Amino acid sequence: METIPEQQGSSAFHPTDDNGSPVNAALEREKEEERKKLAHKESIIIGYVRLGVFAVLLTVAAIVSGSVYLNTRSAQIRDFEHAYEAHAFKIVETFETTVARKLEAVDALSVTYTAYAQDVGATFPNVTLSSINERACNTRVTADSGKYLFMTIWGAHSSVHRCDQLLSHCHR
Repeated sequence: METIPEQQGSSAFHPTDDNGSPVNAALEREKEEERKKLAHKESIIIGYVRLGVFAVLLTVAAIVSGSVYLNTRSAQIRDFEHAYEAHAFKIVETFETTVARKLEAVDALSVTYTAYAQDVGATFPNVTLSSINERACNTRVTADSGKYLFMTIWGAHSSVHRCDQLLSHCHR
């Protein structure tokens, strides 16, 4: 460092830098504090910018997730409703076919009873068909149901046993 010649009325020594300008320690401290304040302000601003970017990303992620969820949900609901309708239609169709087949079998037996009653001049309930067990078992097989099991005068066990024997005889 170089020294500056003394000025009139000044007896203080003023150091200078390499360019010949005076160096003032207070001025340097002031500039350093100003840089620190500026750096602190910039750090705070960067923190707010980061927070803003995070908020924007979070909002965009929530909107995208919500729209994907709603679209997927509505598609799944549509698929479920179409599948439900198809299955319900199939169930109703099968039920109607089964009921129609069973009612046709019972109807055939009732036509046989009515024709026999008209032929012999009998009135209900005094109509007795010959081989009622075979006809009832045939109706049960035709209807494909165990619900139409006609009981005879021999009791429940013997009629089930007899009907099973007749069924085995019918299938030969």
